[in-house]
Amino acid sequence: MFNSISRAVRSALIVAAGIFCLFGSSPAQFSIDGPSAVRQLRAMPAQRIERGLPAMQFDSWIDDLVGPNSSTTWEAGECSKPPGMPQESSWSNLPVCTRVTAVITNEIVVNIFIVFGRYHRGIVSQPFVRFIFVGDKTLMSGAEYTDLRSMRRQFIKIRNALVRFDTSDGDFQLAADGPGSFEGATEIMLVTSDQDMRGRSTPVKPFGTVYIGTELFQMRHILFDGKRLAFETEVLKGVSFKFDGRYQDLKVDSHGAYTEATTLRGHMVKLVNGKKISDADLTFHYAYYPGC
Repeated sequence: MFNSISRAVRSALIVAAGIFCLFGSSPAQFSIDGPSAVRQLRAMPAQRIERGLPAMQFDSWIDDLVGPNSSTTWEAGECSKPPGMPQESSWSNLPVCTRVTAVITNEIVVNIFIVFGRYHRGIVSQPFVRFIFVGDKTLMSGAEYTDLRSMRRQFIKIRNALVRFDTSDGDFQLAADGPGSFEGATEIMLVTSDQDMRGRSTPVKPFGTVYIGTELFQMRHILFDGKRLAFETEVLKGVSFKFDGRYQDLKVDSHGAYTEATTLRGHMVKLVNGKKISDADLTFHYAYYPGC
């Protein structure tokens, strides 16, 4: 599983970004042809790099993981030394890596370091993952992994979250930069899952609340498919509301949590005794509340 990046790891990654160099720029002598080694690694079956992966070429596995719209680069050079790893005793034993970098969004950049050789000793018989980091472009926030499979499991969740909204801890608040207020509406909260005793997410029948001034209106007749949200509310003192909207601008960070840039835009109608008296187009921004 992944862990939140520590200050030490973050510092090491920033340094690594500066020192990762191509073979031609290092004064040390190499017995490895960098471009040729990268081509071999890209063509190598993914299962040879890590047990449990498919037999497809490794570069195809990477392309399938990050998607066709991502920018991916492959470089050969010195391996950075993540904190906690022992210092190599000599230049001849110092590992050299292929660094695979895939830019998904500004918030999600994948960096994979794979050892494929050592100075003066040539290409190793068994390439292996040295370090994986998924974070933003500045390397200031992200998550670290030790193997490709655990990274892939989390990355699939992130990719899905960018396509289909999956409710979690938080709600949508009326956007200050939106078209304005309407009848005191301030928040929309929807719940579609819960956690069991082991912390696993389980689906539940959708339920939710609309905050109108000091009143809380419970949702009824909810339609939710990850892209659209429509509902009616209960009737309180003859007053009820209808809403029909869509989730837009889905943005997540490197941990898969939605950011405030994620929006819910839709049309809300106020009814009194079942008759429409006013309506408006509204925009809500996502707000995260851990454990709510």
